[in-house]
Amino acid sequence: KKLGVPRTHIKEIAYRGQGWPGCMLIKLKNGSSVLVPYVGNWNAYLPIFSCFFFTPKRCLMCLDETNEVSDISFGDAWLPELKNEKRGESILVVRTLKGQEILNFAESAGAIFLRPVESDRVRQSQAEPLKFKKDDIEARLAAIKALGQKIPKFDSEHSPCSRPFSSYLRSLYVLSNVSIAERRGFKKTLAYIPFPFFRLYYGIYKLLSHI
Repeated sequence: KKLGVPRTHIKEIAYRGQGWPGCMLIKLKNGSSVLVPYVGNWNAYLPIFSCFFFTPKRCLMCLDETNEVSDISFGDAWLPELKNEKRGESILVVRTLKGQEILNFAESAGAIFLRPVESDRVRQSQAEPLKFKKDDIEARLAAIKALGQKIPKFDSEHSPCSRPFSSYLRSLYVLSNVSIAERRGFKKTLAYIPFPFFRLYYGIYKLLSHI
């Protein structure tokens, strides 16, 4: 709606593509396309979706950022040295022998290229999401429970944190946005809000994440 593209004109939407970090590609039935950058532009859509206006509340109760029970986990390599890398290098975490066998086969067939990366760099590449999923989970669950809502019972115990005040501030920001977005008709108003507002609003959460 914000781009002025009627839903009936859309043929296909690709959430990510066109290199890295990439764009959203909207293909229209008349053969033309609309590209929306993921980051680095006032019209970029990362800030819009990172304001938690489109986040299901159940996602706030998940502590698994890296798909911890999978054979292989894949994640964007958000690292300074890869800022200008356009092909799209991903970080892989292999947890099982089966996963390693699959990667070895793909590499030997020339389908992929692998190189080692230190664990500290892996954590750095997902620093903000890990803080959201791991560091703030206790404060967020406590806030949700205080509101009289049920929280999930996890199969494995997660380590409790000291719940610093900044963690509660971030949790309040997230929960407030999700709760506001649940109100009927609110999301329709987002189409009338200028793109820069989302970038500024997302900047508040980025600021809170560094406290």
